[in-house]
Amino acid sequence: MCDLIVVMFGRGLKEFSLECCGWIKDTSFVGERVFECMVRGLSLVGMVEDAEKVLDEMCHLRFKPSGIEYRVVIQGYGWLGSFKEMRVVTGRMEDAEIGIYTVCANLVLSCYGTLPLSMDDLLEMLNDEEALLVKELAGASVLLEKLT
Repeated sequence: MCDLIVVMFGRGLKEFSLECCGWIKDTSFVGERVFECMVRGLSLVGMVEDAEKVLDEMCHLRFKPSGIEYRVVIQGYGWLGSFKEMRVVTGRMEDAEIGIYTVCANLVLSCYGTLPLSMDDLLEMLNDEEALLVKELAGASVLLEKLT
């Protein structure tokens, strides 16, 4: 059922997908996997704020979102060009003690389009808020490990 929700969202069947999500949440079938699929599906169709609310609901119900759920929300905000929100979600990811792994860091950097040859070149291209996000990601332990 969960994969079906993601497929339906992916095919643009938003209304039907949302109805299914509501139905599932009203039954005893609610589990962590259902929420994971809802986050992916909502992010797929650009309903990233709703996906972030599902992350909140997961935490409220004592489910622990994985790095994958955070990644798809970050990716969704990236598609929308919402860099401030990307920064907020990466902060939440760190607060949840989920390391910002290489895929997440690359995802954020790729949202900026063609990458310059140096970090200094990149920082010059960005506004203050975007530069701060890139500096935070560049300082993440996973990137430092890969670079050394």
